[in-house]
Amino acid sequence: MAVYAQSILAPVELARKDGERGFVLCYSITGFHPDDKNDDSLQFEIDIKDVAQKEALAQIVEAKPFSEVGPGELEILEEQLKGVEQILGRKLPVGLQYFIGSTAG
Repeated sequence: MAVYAQSILAPVELARKDGERGFVLCYSITGFHPDDKNDDSLQFEIDIKDVAQKEALAQIVEAKPFSEVGPGELEILEEQLKGVEQILGRKLPVGLQYFIGSTAG
């Protein structure tokens, strides 16, 4: 998981510094098996580009506007998961550990 988090940092910085390059900052939600499964392969991924959804997710996960979200990933806590599902209008697969991070798409 650390490799994934590091791989998104450079494009995010470019997107923030140079809006003319065509980068659109979005959120990516990823899901992995919990550590006790000994399987760190990606099980779920969705990119969120909708402006209203990004703003709502930023408020739930980071308690600030999306424009203030920094690079990297945060774990989506169990108590935040229901709100995330409501914003997305879908249930996420059960039994995974979820992370959300900003990425240039």
